[in-house]
Amino acid sequence: MSEQLPLTLPVRAASGREDFIVAPCNARVVDRIDAWPKWADPVQYIYGPAGCGKSHLASVWMQRHGAQLVQADTINPTTKELDDWLSDAAADTGLVIDGFEALPTGGEELVFHIINHARANNRYVLLLARLAPVALTLQLADLRSRLAAIDALAFGLPDDTLLSALFDKLFRDRQLAVDARVIQYLLPRVERNFHDIAKLVARIDALALSRQRAISVPLVSEAISSGAMTNDGSWGIVEPSI
Repeated sequence: MSEQLPLTLPVRAASGREDFIVAPCNARVVDRIDAWPKWADPVQYIYGPAGCGKSHLASVWMQRHGAQLVQADTINPTTKELDDWLSDAAADTGLVIDGFEALPTGGEELVFHIINHARANNRYVLLLARLAPVALTLQLADLRSRLAAIDALAFGLPDDTLLSALFDKLFRDRQLAVDARVIQYLLPRVERNFHDIAKLVARIDALALSRQRAISVPLVSEAISSGAMTNDGSWGIVEPSI
């Protein structure tokens, strides 16, 4: 029987605070976010690999605080959103800067002023990155110094308990009920990388749709053995060598 071309449907991820999976590898980060507004420093720095939950927690905090989001790679000396944020010192609005490792050199001076402004006016700023502050390649020494003084928090590697819950959540986000035996089969066969796990779940879903089969251990085994990460970050078919 020929395979059907799977129909790409939108995936609605559960992204409320109650949907976040708390485990030893992320408990300190969750505690810090939950402690707002009683932060010792109004500027916080959280880092970890793609898909670890940084954006999820930041979204929860943004909803609580009415904060705005800016992508670091868009920041330059005249970024209007940040100029407006700085000029409205009396406003009780927070700021999230995501993808901080991609901050252009031209935006470093502005971010330096944002950190100083936040501390002087007790305004809250949340910096999200994949890298620790010491691993950033920043040109502005003053900004490096400011970041070094922040009590940065990292997401640790997930354990089996967290991975099991993560697989369950990702499948449920796709409206899929998967037997616990499938998840137990997956655990020792995947890299402990949140982003790749999400890609694998998408791959399994697409394969099940194309084969018109329920998700089972044999189907998951096929998805793992026939799938490989391509340069664009998607799961592709590996052609057998001849």
